[in-house]
Formats: sequence, C-alpha cells, structure tokens
Amino acid sequence: VCHSLRTAYMSTRITEAVGEAAAAMYVLENHPGYQMTWGAHVHAGTGIDQIWQYTHVNGIRDYLIVEAKGPGATLLFSPFLPTGYNQMDSGWVINHLYSMSQNGHAAGQDIVARKGLVFAVAHPNYNGGSKSYYGLHHSSAHATRPGRVSGIVVTAQWRADGSLGYNATAPVRYL
Repeated sequence: VCHSLRTAYMSTRITEAVGEAAAAMYVLENHPGYQMTWGAHVHAGTGIDQIWQYTHVNGIRDYLIVEAKGPGATLLFSPFLPTGYNQMDSGWVINHLYSMSQNGHAAGQDIVARKGLVFAVAHPNYNGGSKSYYGLHHSSAHATRPGRVSGIVVTAQWRADGSLGYNATAPVRYL
C-alpha cells in the first residue's frame, strides 16, 4: 500500500490503495486466522480485489472474497450486463473465478479445485457482443464439497481524528 501511495500518479490509484488498506484492516480485525492469497500485492486492475483463506485443522478451507472501495466509492452497476453479473453478484464472482482459473492465478485455481467448480457459458456473446459470461455447469460439485466461499464489500472512510476506518457489508455466501 505504501508503494502504491508513493508511486501514484492519479488520484484513482490513491483511492484504490486506501480502499485496499481499509479492506485488509477489516479482515485482520474481524476474521482472525485468515491469510490473504490475492490482493494488490499480486495484481492490479479490475476483477476480484482480495481473496482471503482460512484453513481449518482438518484441511478444509473457507474463502472470503473482498471488494475494496475507497472513500465514497460504490459498487459498479451496469444495465448492459446479464442479470446477476454486476459487481459482487454471484454471477460476477463465478465469472471472475473462471477467468482466474483460466489465466493461471493460483488463488482462483485453488477455489475452483477445492470446490469442484465446473463452468459453462451462461450468456454466449451477450447482447450480440463478443463477450461471453460464465456460470456453473450442472455437474459442478460445489454443493457437496466442504468449505465456504463468501464475499463482503469494505468501504474505506476517514475518521474525525484523521485515521483510516471502514464500513463493511454483511457477508454473502456464494458457494
């Protein structure tokens, strides 16, 4: 985060870094034992901001997908996307896990393998465009595999004393 703030040339990079820091603070304070496997230290750009995992003593893993927002930022919504595919909707999460698994990103591949996710094109060439959206195939084993995949949105806020704070939504279970 410090590196991002020092090298930021645009105010959007600063806002993203503040959001990432607040999200990490939230998880560390409210989900003890979780480890970040995907975040600003691994990637930049659009998609899933952070993935945290908790490994139980029996080896079962729970995952927390976090959308980090800077102060005043909100989730993106587009009427041009299929229903259920706006930011942090279940379709959006599944579609991004598919992309991560196809692009060799270990954090996404781990979730896909452990949950037995099998993907299918849910919306081919949506609205006549060149982009297709992926969902889960009926043969996906996720319902019978242990472990949870949940998500939250954490929005950074500046406190009256100038320190960094956050607001977080209630967790939503995806898988």
